[in-house]
Amino acid sequence: MNEINVISATIKKDFLIALSYRFNFIVSIISSFFFLFIFFNFSQLTSGSDYLGEYSENTFAYYVIGIAVLDLAMTMSSRGANSIRGMQSNGTFEELFIFNKKPLIIIVSVFAYPLFYSLFRIFLLLSIGTIFFELQISKEFNLLVLLITYLLSIFSFVGIGMISASLIIILKRGDFINSLNLFLSVGIGGVLFPAQMLNDFIVYISNFLPITHILGIFRAELIGANEAEYLSNLYALASISILLIILGLSSSIIAIKFCKNNGSLGHY
Repeated sequence: MNEINVISATIKKDFLIALSYRFNFIVSIISSFFFLFIFFNFSQLTSGSDYLGEYSENTFAYYVIGIAVLDLAMTMSSRGANSIRGMQSNGTFEELFIFNKKPLIIIVSVFAYPLFYSLFRIFLLLSIGTIFFELQISKEFNLLVLLITYLLSIFSFVGIGMISASLIIILKRGDFINSLNLFLSVGIGGVLFPAQMLNDFIVYISNFLPITHILGIFRAELIGANEAEYLSNLYALASISILLIILGLSSSIIAIKFCKNNGSLGHY
């Protein structure tokens, strides 16, 4: 099987598995509605407050974009790593490596379906927000900028997911990389409040998180902000994304070689 066949087969397999759990799809819609309901009411309390700065008059959109991008981050990074763990547990992981001469493709392929699922989740959140909660989104956004940002987001979060998957391959347990990413994203990444509210050191650290710059770009385009600010975020995001995808690919190669050498590839 060539690379495209491996990736397309993995997407088909993951889609059919997801399709077989129709109840999960219904729960996904209900939970999205529930979260938006909570943040809609919360935004009424914070509307006009100074701590959101230029977004103080459209606080609901600020929160929705934050939650949508956080959902994108966790979907892209954790679902792929969890798939690796699942294959280890059911014994198919080692078999896939035996029959495929390019094991790195297997690692990459498990992140293919989450790419499409994450896009669906963003569309779902924005659609429910617009239809039921009068979400105010600018109609003058630059589609090319949003597509480039989404592409760079994929590189960033897949890179994080591959680093996490590499540790799972070696250690056979623990998804602490994604847990750390979630903690930092919510705490200082600007999901619920600007990092600028905190001290200068925290602001400095937040600049190394991809979600900080992704949110800056999406909010600038969909809510409206200064052009110079989103351009600086785009340059920073490009650098971080390239670094993370290189680290992800490199760590996967190292993990595979390590397990092959000590014979622990099939252990779980």
